[in-house]
Amino acid sequence: MTGVALPRIAEPANVPGPQAVRLDGPAEATPTPRRRLAVELGLFAALAGLALVQWSRLVVDPPLVRMLAVLAIACAAGGVIGLLSVSGLSRGRAWTLAALVGLLATAAAAVAVGLPARLLALPNWPELIDGVSLGLAGIEDNDLPYGGGDEWLRLTLLLFAPVMLCLAAVLAFWPARRARTPLRALALAAVVTLYAFAATLDAPGSELLWGLALMVLAVAWLWVPQLTGRRLALAAAVAVGAGVVALPVAAAIDPDRPLWDYETWDWFAVDSSVSFQWNHTYGPLDWQREGTTLLEVESNLPLYWKASVLDRFDGFTWQRAERGDQLARREFLARLAAPGEDLPQTRRDWLTPASFDVAALSSDLVIGTGTPQPQALQGLEGVIPSRDGTLIKGGAPLAAGDAYSMVAYAPRPTERELRRAPATYPERRFAEQTLVSLPSSVDAEPDAGPTFEL
Repeated sequence: MTGVALPRIAEPANVPGPQAVRLDGPAEATPTPRRRLAVELGLFAALAGLALVQWSRLVVDPPLVRMLAVLAIACAAGGVIGLLSVSGLSRGRAWTLAALVGLLATAAAAVAVGLPARLLALPNWPELIDGVSLGLAGIEDNDLPYGGGDEWLRLTLLLFAPVMLCLAAVLAFWPARRARTPLRALALAAVVTLYAFAATLDAPGSELLWGLALMVLAVAWLWVPQLTGRRLALAAAVAVGAGVVALPVAAAIDPDRPLWDYETWDWFAVDSSVSFQWNHTYGPLDWQREGTTLLEVESNLPLYWKASVLDRFDGFTWQRAERGDQLARREFLARLAAPGEDLPQTRRDWLTPASFDVAALSSDLVIGTGTPQPQALQGLEGVIPSRDGTLIKGGAPLAAGDAYSMVAYAPRPTERELRRAPATYPERRFAEQTLVSLPSSVDAEPDAGPTFEL
């Protein structure tokens, strides 16, 4: 088989070869690792500072200098860990140093916020755990922002901030190239958690503006470090525009009718209301205590809110005297002598308005104060007033979603008025209410009734 050799044609020396044509303009430079780290540090400081401002509001007179020190420590830890990513160290050595920096930063931030340094020593951990446990238990029983004198409660509230911020710093700058995106998202989640907890426990003013600032910073944290030029400007414009559009939509949502009522939400039940037996049994407090909001009251004065009057003692427990109980006859007679509608004529300055919003509460006794004035009760139907100053809800009991208002006669005597009061109660009105009945023996049943009186 014979082959034919074809002559090779030489290409002209000055003719350029095929060229790739770009239609999107000049290429944009990719941010260098150190420039990206600087941008991320600035955005992290802004996000952490926003969350820290909200968390600081949970205590009265927050230690601003200490909280700024916490922010500085968390940012410094993030910067050091970020430098490990571009240092050229092996992965094992970089991870070990990053974990060590994170632990040291958390300890330093905890001390900066007020934790005694000695409690960080391993032998003192039981004391630290006990103190934090007491602080956590006290948070449920106190209003926020906290201004009381319990040092552990206040310190426990403050300690959550350095722990979350240092954790966020470690996640945000951890030296792992392949897992950078999910770790940065987890860091953002930690900061948002700190912000959200604070805003939930004590709602700030201008919530929509705070939320807009948080959204813009979150978007910037996720996308800005890897963008430059026109793409960066476009991303910023989209983020701000989305926030501006969302503002009127969020403002139109009725806060009294939430789409999701997390306060009364239950995994396993539709009805999350709580019922309660008002009678005292002197037994252990064995019902669940989880900080559930039962009732919200708005009043211009701090008053004693009451549901029932326990005027019957059977030798074991205090109970509400009910009709048909022969042993409570004297209590009912005493109620007839109690002042009622004539009270407001005595001191009109002691009349106090109050409004009530029922949350997770079910009760056939209406919560009130002092001596409620039935003619000034609004929002409830079928309410029966009692001469002992309580209100009985006829028909369906109080339930979540009910709202009502009242005007009550709530005495607020001055010290001088108290000193001028008689030394003894008027016998004509209180003689029948000063009797205490006792059973004949401690083995008697609580419902057996008394056999003699003192």
